[in-house]
Amino acid sequence: MTRNEGRRAAGRRCAVSRWLALALLVAAGDAGGWTIGGRFGIEVDGLGEEFSSGAIFDERLDPIETDGSDIGEELVVSREAKVMGLLELQLEQGSTTDRWLRLGNTTRAGDDRYRNSFLAEGGLNRGANRFRFEGSWDRLGGGDEPAAGSTATLRGSWDRRRLPLGLSSQLLVAADWSRTDHSDLAAIFDYRTVRGHAELRGDLGSSFELRGAGGYRDKTATSSSVGSYGAGWGELELTGSSLAGHRGSLSLRIEDRSYASDTTGVPSSVELSCDGRYSRRLTDRLRPYLQQRFERETYDRPEGIFQDHDAWEAEIGADFFPRGAADADLAAMDAGSWRLRIGGAYEIFRTEEIGEDLIAFDSTFDSFGGLLGLAREGGSRLWFDFTLESGRREYRNSGESGSFVFEGLNLSLASSDYTYVSTTLIAQWSPSSAIRTEAFLEWDGEYHDRSQDDFHIWIINVAVTRPF
Repeated sequence: MTRNEGRRAAGRRCAVSRWLALALLVAAGDAGGWTIGGRFGIEVDGLGEEFSSGAIFDERLDPIETDGSDIGEELVVSREAKVMGLLELQLEQGSTTDRWLRLGNTTRAGDDRYRNSFLAEGGLNRGANRFRFEGSWDRLGGGDEPAAGSTATLRGSWDRRRLPLGLSSQLLVAADWSRTDHSDLAAIFDYRTVRGHAELRGDLGSSFELRGAGGYRDKTATSSSVGSYGAGWGELELTGSSLAGHRGSLSLRIEDRSYASDTTGVPSSVELSCDGRYSRRLTDRLRPYLQQRFERETYDRPEGIFQDHDAWEAEIGADFFPRGAADADLAAMDAGSWRLRIGGAYEIFRTEEIGEDLIAFDSTFDSFGGLLGLAREGGSRLWFDFTLESGRREYRNSGESGSFVFEGLNLSLASSDYTYVSTTLIAQWSPSSAIRTEAFLEWDGEYHDRSQDDFHIWIINVAVTRPF
């Protein structure tokens, strides 16, 4: 038995042991007011990527040279669509108005692919105080799973709902762990994070709410220093609406991230962002909207792809409700409400001037495009949300660039000018009380001026289950 086969077997044994533990809880707690539910059925899951130049990993997840010698060699990284059995069990006791405990476990298994997710949460309400905890453990494995390994989260919070001046508060502490089965990816996926935040909320009159929060996050990469950092952040948000149909939100956020001194190639940074959205209910059938985001990130030193930059995104459009909508809240649309969204978006990304003595990438660009959405919201038997986006990205100072995805930075490897198309469908259909169908489908394509930079990705996840 190989090392990875041993890990897979251990993962399967862990999944079985959790099911046995839950079964014992059912037997022991049935007289104590436990309720049991869940579902069983099948799920089709798959993911595929196709690209050529600028690849970092080959099909075996081994590092490859990026000096240009591999340019033009077709690379496909994918998880072919496979059918897996699905079994979910949920246990619940108590009430959220007093005290409660929920346990759940979902197992998916198929041909050389398996996943297991365990969740436990509970809470206690006492007067103006609410205490809540949550713990989860997820295991992914299989011969074609690039992110095979385990993740876990433990979180606890205390909400105080009545403070002087009409304020309410929340204190939260949490810890996360991640481990991978692939030693080549340990520098990215092996880590632990400890985080916490404090939050205050208050009403400004009858229609506006102000929220302020601040916190700290410490991440330690356990296999190497790459990716280890400490980050403090603060956020201020104002939301509100009026009887005249105006609705808006505005948030400001700042994060100061300091990487470990021995972290190679990743400079510390400060990020400032501002998000805003405004919509107006002109009639029951028409609601125009405008949303914008501004971001500025500065680094303590320029290095490679990490350059001081400004980014601005804006989207303008309108939601049309063919039959009218009594209210924006989904609870008021139990019979289902159709929504058509038409809009356009523009994005500007600007990097600071790069010195001639620096090895860096200039990825200054403009993106513009349109979007179309069709949704059926709030239906008790059928709801879905379909979006189609298409547009163009053009680099202003050079026709190509190079970068990668790291710590949440979405930086394209192949960045010659391109036209993009993106489609997404999220849906749930219950033709009867005995059948529930859920689907998530996505397809994205980039068609570059340099055809060797073309990129495509598809994701499919469809489950047909019987609830019980």
